[in-house]
Amino acid sequence: MSTSRLSRLQLSSLSTALLVSCFTVMATGVQAQNPSPVKVALPMTKTVSLQSLLEEMTDVEALAKWPLPAYTNREVSSYDRRTVAPNQPGWWANDDFTKFIRDEEHAGRKERVMLDVDGPGALVRFWLTAGRPKNGNLRIYLDGNEEPALVFNKFDLEAGPLHSLSTLLYSHASHSADAGGNTLYLPIPYAKHCKVTWEEGETPSQRYYQINYRTYPAGTVVQTWTPQQHRQAEALIARTSQALGAPAQVAAGKNSSLNQQLVPNKPVNLDLPAGPAAVRTLELLLDAGEIAPAEKERALRSVIVQLTFDGQKTAWCPATDFFGSGVGINELRNFYQSVSSDGTMRCRWVMPYQKSARVTLV
Repeated sequence: MSTSRLSRLQLSSLSTALLVSCFTVMATGVQAQNPSPVKVALPMTKTVSLQSLLEEMTDVEALAKWPLPAYTNREVSSYDRRTVAPNQPGWWANDDFTKFIRDEEHAGRKERVMLDVDGPGALVRFWLTAGRPKNGNLRIYLDGNEEPALVFNKFDLEAGPLHSLSTLLYSHASHSADAGGNTLYLPIPYAKHCKVTWEEGETPSQRYYQINYRTYPAGTVVQTWTPQQHRQAEALIARTSQALGAPAQVAAGKNSSLNQQLVPNKPVNLDLPAGPAAVRTLELLLDAGEIAPAEKERALRSVIVQLTFDGQKTAWCPATDFFGSGVGINELRNFYQSVSSDGTMRCRWVMPYQKSARVTLV
């Protein structure tokens, strides 16, 4: 178990600090002590439920493992349907609003279909925004039921029963009662089918949306979302919201540090302890000194983070992009990345390796 810190990197007058937290990974394989064949019990596919999906959202190791059960991520949106192919007219069309799969009639009302997919699956992200006014009804139908499981009385995910979800229902900066939108991260699992529709109000306006959903293999056991299930999970929903909004900044473990100036075209390598192990936290502090803002942005972006695991280059990326800051230092906080106002950038992706790992600043 070891961590290494590297600071003061020279690029013009550029200095830097790099912190890597590395934890030893416990072996999961068991070797038979006799050569005769043995029967190995394969892990059972777990039931997908609101609870399991919420727990997955705050499992930092989830991205480093093949999911069980496996799934396919897909998206539907209000993209301009004229964008069919580069060699056909309309490829650059950009009216990405108020586009639907089809129109249907339900109980005498016109509903415009946004999503219509078979299960087993789960909605995992729902982004929308709108022009004025937002009046109408947004409905989510599950498992072929005639009655919707969720109804929102505007083109607004806060205009319904899920309005108190904290970080799982994020209001956009432009959001208001009459315009703008929000993003829902509460997972909504379904065993058989999911349909999302929009019933327009008296005054139509622009409707933008993206719906991300998972599809699991046939036979996967999924517990369909219900209001009762939601009420039973309220404590877990609150804990998940809190964890996503205020994640631990640095994983516990043994740290080591190194301060050094970088010279252009002379990479600095940081070899990590022998595996099996996993990087848990990578922290980088870049200080370009007193130089013009534009020059500072160029200097910061010229630093490359390169990762080599088990002899294979697995990442090569401008440092500020790697940590999600983009061009320059821009404050950021999500579950896996953060950028502070002082320029400290942290990454909390779990990155395992079997034998060796090296972090390089180029």
